[in-house]
Amino acid sequence: MSRFKDIILKLSFKQIIAITCLSFVLVSLFIYRDYGISWDEHRQRELAINNYDYVVNGEKGLTSFRDKDYGIAYEMPLFLLERTLGFDDCQEIYQFRHLANHWFFLFTAVIFAYLIYQLFENKWLALLAFLCLCLHPRIYVHSFVNTKDIPFMGGVILFLFLFRKFIKKPDKRRLVGLILTCAFVINQRIMGIVLLLPVTVYLLHLIFREKESRSRWWQFTAFIVGVPLCLFLTWPYLWTDPIASISSAINNMGDFRWDGTVLFLGNTYPATNKPWFYSLVWVGISTPVLFLILSGLGGVYMTEELWHSRKRLFETKPYIFVTSIYLLLGTLLGAILFGAYNFDDWR
Repeated sequence: MSRFKDIILKLSFKQIIAITCLSFVLVSLFIYRDYGISWDEHRQRELAINNYDYVVNGEKGLTSFRDKDYGIAYEMPLFLLERTLGFDDCQEIYQFRHLANHWFFLFTAVIFAYLIYQLFENKWLALLAFLCLCLHPRIYVHSFVNTKDIPFMGGVILFLFLFRKFIKKPDKRRLVGLILTCAFVINQRIMGIVLLLPVTVYLLHLIFREKESRSRWWQFTAFIVGVPLCLFLTWPYLWTDPIASISSAINNMGDFRWDGTVLFLGNTYPATNKPWFYSLVWVGISTPVLFLILSGLGGVYMTEELWHSRKRLFETKPYIFVTSIYLLLGTLLGAILFGAYNFDDWR
């Protein structure tokens, strides 16, 4: 037992994460067929098919498709991979989608572990973060069947990972990665536009901090132009009228075309008129108590760290903390203040 413990303790961070991730991959091979088709899956696949026919075959079905204002940065590669592998049976198609979506989730969970390791330089804390993400009951289930929110969450994780790298060394290559990631996240969910603010603020900080800031102005311009350009190129819905289409997508996010009801604390509420604490209660009752405690401790640590770093907030670690808090509180407060739609849990 002592020898086994010594072997475990001597493992490097990469070895620990590789072994853990591989374990989840192996488990997924035994259980991915157990999941049924979720509410949105058929519509999401139809979205990819309509966009494919619009781009490749010139068909106009996309113009009358109900969900045409959803992006396809994730759905289109998934559909093309399905075609390449030759799946034509309905059951095979959706089982493939479940496995592929879960593996994408595991990939972003690994990225999350690397982000934590780079921020704290502690391999066990990074492993804990990986396990908390992968073992969260709601997230784990959705990682198979939800091709809207899981790729969006994964994109935000990738954004934070690449943003930390850019802050550490703001060069052209890392800026390109940041541009592509922001475009992917916005394409996946229009609310991804919230990612633009922390990057824009940081780029302006670089401009005003440096006397010779011509290269920083170029970076700022590249970001401001590059994200909309990538978004336009990868989202056929925008091709006919970009300004009107993006405005419509934003408006539809706040006034979604769903008039259903939700069950909450024993009562039924219209989706448009829920108690303000709906999301908070759902997160609380569906998250393991240990995870809530760890999240609370993490929040306290981040707050204390930011207080001590208040005169150097634009350094790598503090600014990633600021960005993370902004994304978390911004999402929750936005849902509360603007009455954003929530469905059958805390989506």
